[in-house]
Amino acid sequence: MSFFEIIGRQIYKCKEALYEDKYRAELSSILMSKFGEGPYNEHDLVREIVVESYNYFCRKFVELCQNEDSVCFYQFILWQHEEASDIAVLAKNTDFNENIDRAYVAIYRRILKWILEEGCCIKLNSGMKAVSVDLERSRQLSVLSELYFLGSMIFECSDIYAEQDMIEDVVEVIFDEEKKYKFNHKHHYDYVIQSLNKEYQAQSTKTVVDENGMNDLFKAINDCFGMEYGVLTTVIKKIHEELGGQYVPFEWNNLPINAQRLFRVDYETVKNLFLGLTLDKDNKIPINILACKPNAMERYIYRPILIWNIDGVDYAIVGVNGIKETIMQLVTNCIPWGKAPKEWIENKCFKKYVHTKEDQHDKWLDDEVEKQLKSENLTFYRNITGISTPHGSMNLTTIGVGEIDFLIIDHNSKTIYIVDCKHLQGRYDMVNQKNDYTNFVSDKGYNNQLKRKVEFAVNNLAELSYHNQIHNGATQPNMRDYDVIGFFIINTPTFYMHNSDYRIYLVSDFLEYMLGRKKDPELIVNISTEADERIMKINYPYFRKPTYILPNILNIE
Repeated sequence: MSFFEIIGRQIYKCKEALYEDKYRAELSSILMSKFGEGPYNEHDLVREIVVESYNYFCRKFVELCQNEDSVCFYQFILWQHEEASDIAVLAKNTDFNENIDRAYVAIYRRILKWILEEGCCIKLNSGMKAVSVDLERSRQLSVLSELYFLGSMIFECSDIYAEQDMIEDVVEVIFDEEKKYKFNHKHHYDYVIQSLNKEYQAQSTKTVVDENGMNDLFKAINDCFGMEYGVLTTVIKKIHEELGGQYVPFEWNNLPINAQRLFRVDYETVKNLFLGLTLDKDNKIPINILACKPNAMERYIYRPILIWNIDGVDYAIVGVNGIKETIMQLVTNCIPWGKAPKEWIENKCFKKYVHTKEDQHDKWLDDEVEKQLKSENLTFYRNITGISTPHGSMNLTTIGVGEIDFLIIDHNSKTIYIVDCKHLQGRYDMVNQKNDYTNFVSDKGYNNQLKRKVEFAVNNLAELSYHNQIHNGATQPNMRDYDVIGFFIINTPTFYMHNSDYRIYLVSDFLEYMLGRKKDPELIVNISTEADERIMKINYPYFRKPTYILPNILNIE
């Protein structure tokens, strides 16, 4: 059995390759009968094929889960999720086993979550089959490997679907000699995606976070629900101790009853607190929607108390790491954007706390930008809503420009920088990246907002020069001939930053790019085929359809 140990935790390496031929052959037959033998390059047709494939893999994933009705299997999945979560959190600075890397653990954890969620919709039974423990475990691992393959393909299809909106001429569908389909990234895209994946792993930690976020959430739970967070976890721990471990199901009502009995809290109030952490067959999202909406709140990562029907009775089950991950995700990737469990939002006190955090979160990024600008002694203005002119004050909101987050002046290069700061949610897949892309490029999106601000600066250089001399002294240089450049500063990586119309920089290195101390890498890619050899020189933006240059084989000048 392919279990590997990392920091004392055991994680299984799925053998997904065993199932590739089976599903590729079946799906290929479906695609050829519906669309012909291709190859397919046209955007809309490729999209149809991707959607057909996506629905096929989602359907097969659900069918396989429904065929697995042993509660022992889902308890095993929960154990693996707990082990993988410990590895993801505790082994950040540890060398992984050579057979398993961080990318595998990330995908593995997400697929395990999907399986746990499907368990909410299945009539499970607690009976043990008359087979040896080793034989049963071998069967479970076989099912897990098959589900891992199907889950990986769901990710691949959803990623390609999202890429089609963000990248020009990105993918084609071909069939090989065995008439099995294959999705191919075109041009240089595979090479660049691989390079960026390495960069994302290095930049996975957010630069700007809410330093008081965890304590503030604990205080809000106490103030609004009358129960300390430590009491919440104590209630769960107490149930686990009484039953013999975290993988033993229990009656859900034990949660609010024990909270009321042990700590004298209001039953109805604390019931809603636990309900906000509970996932069951009624609020669970179907997987075909789940994979397309990674930030939906009705999912295991935000609701770690699962309701499984076992032998005809509903029971709750909850992993310790599931609770920890939920709280961390709420603090870092939900509440600052106004998102929280609907049962918690119904509490007026907690709703006020969420809106307070939502109002504050843009300021965290702006504060970090200001700190760095001061370290370089640059002249800048923050959160500008008006400027001084020889004819009086000019209100930027009134004239349709809106607030400028930062106006930075670099007299050495004779440049004015117009900067918008965007505090983004963490994005861990292409579907989520596409949400950022849409926010930037839509008609009322960030790009057009910044465009208005840049155009205002270009058309009002004299007024900006006057404003700067009023506030920083008449000896300040005249800026009527300065260049104007607009760019965005963000807190966490997003795919569009490598292909954007206006440059998008991480707060950790925006100064390096702005001051010319850091340059975009130039990529050289050689693509050899039987017909010819092509060389591509790839500069920013990295995801545009390239112009190919045939090498001068005869060395003719």
